Amino acid sequence: LGTSLDCNLNSVPDECETDCDGNGFPDECDIAITPGLDCDGNSELDSCELAANPQLDCDSNGVLDTCDLAANPSLDYDQNGVLDVCECLTNNYCIASGNSAGPPASIGQQGSSSLSSNNFVLTALSAPPFKFGVFFYSATQTQVFLGEGLLCVGPTVKRLQPVVVTDQAGAASLPLDFTQPPFSTGPFTVTPLSTWNFQFWYRDPGPGLAGFNFSDGLEVTFCP
Repeated sequence: LGTSLDCNLNSVPDECETDCDGNGFPDECDIAITPGLDCDGNSELDSCELAANPQLDCDSNGVLDTCDLAANPSLDYDQNGVLDVCECLTNNYCIASGNSAGPPASIGQQGSSSLSSNNFVLTALSAPPFKFGVFFYSATQTQVFLGEGLLCVGPTVKRLQPVVVTDQAGAASLPLDFTQPPFSTGPFTVTPLSTWNFQFWYRDPGPGLAGFNFSDGLEVTFCP
């Protein structure tokens, strides 16, 4: 071997063995010294697996999803091999129309979609100021012209209380308590990994004759 190192004593110079992270040591030796570098025990450095395929870490926490699940099986509520946090997504859909304040109103959310965290807040922006509005939700989606816009949720919907009033900027919000009806019981119960669709209805004196309009829709899949 001359002056070459052979950290694993296999009679092969270290520089001739796989060193995927380029630190000057064979991966086999890195793993032997620090087993945690290969959390799934497949003889490949986790860092190199993630660099080659970032999808192996869907929550971007720097740990292979398979290792997250092995360490804590409760992170996969439905036992489908996918981290719940990677399935619990929000997505805006449908098209909102402009209103008397100008641009279309949009619906969004603050807080977490985790039911156990119970800090989910619906928000609406760009509605006319100082107008009454109602958030509502359904298990289904639709696109039906109604009022001055599109109904994106339904056909069977549940209105959420209380009625809100937009502020001077045309914004409104509504915190949801998943421990209380209608989220906790009945046909509109929100369960882990269920998907629900939300929308905001608001009064609008113009520009049309209907006197009301809608935001776009918000699709949410809730985590445990």
